Formats: sequence, structure tokens, C-alpha cells
Amino acid sequence: MKKKQSSYICLGILVGILLLWMMGLTFPSYAQTKGTVYLTSDRHLLEKGEEVAITVQLKDSQTAAYSTELFFDDTKLEYVSGPENTNVIGNRIIHVWYDPDGGQRPIKGEIGTYTFRSKDEGLANFTVQGEVYSQARSINTD
Repeated sequence: MKKKQSSYICLGILVGILLLWMMGLTFPSYAQTKGTVYLTSDRHLLEKGEEVAITVQLKDSQTAAYSTELFFDDTKLEYVSGPENTNVIGNRIIHVWYDPDGGQRPIKGEIGTYTFRSKDEGLANFTVQGEVYSQARSINTD
């Protein structure tokens, strides 16, 4: 009896895996392509207390919605301001945007500009990651 039950369990697991695989083929993935996201700066050298603008750019693509995270060196920089729909948690800035017309007016190029104030001397590192969505699919920006 136990052998028969384990056979049914194995069969159930195989059928479940097969169904999930078939659903993956039926419903297109929205995270298929890679995009190019890069950062630009309006200044390269700062004195203590001076401000710098860091802009997140999307290259050769457009977006109908996105969610990005910009990590910055909070020992060297203090966050001053950024776009609407921005939330700051420690050294991470979360920014979410979507086209209210469902992708009819996508944006390209500049995603958001963030202003920082220098707190200390030294190099400051930035990292950006997130997901950028076109009308049909998302573009992973890792």
C-alpha cells in the first residue's frame, strides 16, 4: 500500500511540474530581455557640502513602467532630492513609475535625477538595479 501511495505522489509531482512547464510556454515571460541602464553625473569632483546630480538613463529602449533601486555610499553622500514616487531607506532609493495610459506614452532616455550633498572626502560608489517594462515585456537591468 505504501509503495502505491508513493507512486501516486511521484506521479502527482510530475504532473504538477509538467503543468507549470506548459503554463510557462503558454503565457509569455515579462522578464526576457536585458536592457542597458547607466548613470551620468553633472560633476565629477566635489568639495564637502557641494551638491551633485546623478541621472539614471535607459539606453536604446523605452519604458511604460519601471521600478528601480539606486544604492549610494551614505558615508560620503547625503540624499537631498529626487523624482516623485521615490522612497529612501538607508542608502537605497526606490523609485516606481508607470505610464497611466497603459504604455501609450512610454519614456526613453532619462529615468530619474537624484541630488546628493557631499558629506566627506573620497570616492562614492553607486549601483542601480530594477525592472523596466515595455508594453509587451520587461527588461531586467541587473
